[in-house]
Amino acid sequence: MNVKSFEQKENNQAELVVEIETAAFNAAVDAVYKKSRGSISVPGFRKGKAPRKIIENLYGKNVFYSDALDEAAPAAWDFATKERDEKMVGYPSIEDVNVNEDLSAEITFVVDLYPEVKVGKYKGLSAPRPHDDVSEDDVTAEIDALRNRNASVEKTERPAEKGDTVVIDYDGYLDGVPFDGGHGEAHELTLGSNSFIVGFEEKLAGISAGEERDLDLKFPDAYHAEELAGKDVVFHVKANEVRAKLLPELDDEFAKDVSEFDTLGEYRADVRAKLQKERTAQADSAFESELLDIVSDGTEVEIPDSMIREETDRQLQRMSAQLTQYGITMQQYLQMSGSGEGAVRDSLKPQAEKQTKITLALSEIARLEGIEPTDDEIDALYAETAERYGTEIEEVRESVGRDNVIQDLKLRGAIKLIRESATATEPHDHDHSGHDHSDHDHGDHEHEEAPKKKASKPRTKKPAEPKVSAETPVAAEEPAAEKPAEKPKRAPRKKAESAE
Repeated sequence: MNVKSFEQKENNQAELVVEIETAAFNAAVDAVYKKSRGSISVPGFRKGKAPRKIIENLYGKNVFYSDALDEAAPAAWDFATKERDEKMVGYPSIEDVNVNEDLSAEITFVVDLYPEVKVGKYKGLSAPRPHDDVSEDDVTAEIDALRNRNASVEKTERPAEKGDTVVIDYDGYLDGVPFDGGHGEAHELTLGSNSFIVGFEEKLAGISAGEERDLDLKFPDAYHAEELAGKDVVFHVKANEVRAKLLPELDDEFAKDVSEFDTLGEYRADVRAKLQKERTAQADSAFESELLDIVSDGTEVEIPDSMIREETDRQLQRMSAQLTQYGITMQQYLQMSGSGEGAVRDSLKPQAEKQTKITLALSEIARLEGIEPTDDEIDALYAETAERYGTEIEEVRESVGRDNVIQDLKLRGAIKLIRESATATEPHDHDHSGHDHSDHDHGDHEHEEAPKKKASKPRTKKPAEPKVSAETPVAAEEPAAEKPAEKPKRAPRKKAESAE
């Protein structure tokens, strides 16, 4: 093969013409013939037995050219990338093809070039860092949450209080007539769970076993069932049982039951230490994100669409993997959300563009600072990844390319440089803790369902996309196979023809 020409075009693209010699292209044609001859009918021959020359004489000598070019294109592109020093990104498109009389061929590729990146200030930055202090109330709240998870439940004759579970039968009426979805029997409703429309649980407070009540309520204006949206209704409710939650005593025995410690004091100290570690990590991550936003804002670069597409693909793959952890497929998610994959990709695109810009900026900083990982650092990252995923280090080495690991470590080194030279300032007025407020579900009950049994699957929201951080590998995220080579995509063109 031979790179016949290389021409830089506008929009930071390049056009490469790769020449495939006669023997190589003829071999590709012969390979296509052998694959497809079984499906070609030739009079006088059984399927799969007609010689190549007979088929070419019957259907035209260029009958196999198009598929042969498809076969040859990946190898031609791989050759071109190794032959040229230019840094090219993404997959190319095939702009044109030509097959000569001597059965040599030429493929014209168009590809994006790695963009020019101009970073602004990245040393000596200042950014807000959330407070990471842990109070006694925080420790108590953490322990109380565990007590609640270990609580037992028993029937009680007292009136229902917040936190109690009430077993109810109910019927809903609109203008005195029962409506669809408004009936339930033996439904277990925890008061304070906000699982029913606004007002329902509040009006059940104080109800006792055997008591019946009529609840005058109004459906939210934005309710999904149009026939009920904004309508006044009445729910007739009968309480069959009231079940109270009994919390375990907060003493040394509780500490022994839920931990490896013998005393409550030791257990509290351990909870505090773990909370402190978590808060500090959250605050460091938030501080780092602020710094990266500053670096990104000060970076000038025209990002090729192909890079954004690839990052969007990665985010979609991560999203799919996160959904799988909840037992939900991407197809199920699309059905539940009423969205198509195109709409999901569009929603991911802004974050993909931002992520790509940050990565480009960090790569340029690593280049400017001469950041190069050592062999020990590379081995350590392989070991870290193997430990995280519970697999053998050699398996990780086979799955994650060394170049990816080196790139990841360069980005980590750039982040470390930015962070260690930066100054932390007081957090924003609205943020006085190490908690992450970026993607909390605040439980907007304006869109809650009518009373019904809880769904068996968890409520799904779009998985948050993590920012680049020193603790988040960028290139070598998981021990999965590297992205397989993809055939270059063809641009619309005329059908390949031989020169006659």
